[in-house]
Amino acid sequence: MTSPTAQRRRRRRLLALASAGLALCIGVSVTSLAAWQQSVNIAGDRGAGVGSSLLDIELSLDGGGHWTSVTATSTGSLRFDTDASLLTPGDTVYASVLLRAAVNSRGAKVKLNGGSLTSATLLTVLRYAAKLNIGSADCKRTTFPSVGDVLVGADSLLSTSASAAFDVPAPTVVGDPGQPVGLCLAVSLPDTVSTVYGGLKATPVWRLDATSI
Repeated sequence: MTSPTAQRRRRRRLLALASAGLALCIGVSVTSLAAWQQSVNIAGDRGAGVGSSLLDIELSLDGGGHWTSVTATSTGSLRFDTDASLLTPGDTVYASVLLRAAVNSRGAKVKLNGGSLTSATLLTVLRYAAKLNIGSADCKRTTFPSVGDVLVGADSLLSTSASAAFDVPAPTVVGDPGQPVGLCLAVSLPDTVSTVYGGLKATPVWRLDATSI
């Protein structure tokens, strides 16, 4: 029988946002975010029972047009506002990620962990910023500086993690998912970069850790 302590234990999930190749074409893959659901019922004939909670985070990469309950086999592609495969020094590209709690799910605290690269050389060259509470329509050059809340400051190394977690709220209406939270990533190739970095390829990976609340 599952103990009350075990029932209350927070469940952690990992969501990896990964690129398909750097010069730059960034996509998404999930390393470990299998849905956790386990129930323990202790009730009389008409009792409501005692059950465990569910943490089910959904992801949209197309501005909310399609939502996916993230599992260990989920894949997808971030949609940048311009061609991320043809970056030249001074360019910045933007991509939107929407997160929400699924129907009947608990809310979550989510932590953005800094990116890693298969190329240590490019890891020291690329810069990025991340902002929260930005809709997909505002995740672009003209509006990024003036909207949203800073999660990772401008011109940060790709390996920089957010200093604090953010909330993905639980649903407030029975039968509906939670309110979406918009995350905007801005990836830059500084205008001071030497031509020796031209043509290099790598795989940037960011990880989001979600803990139920």
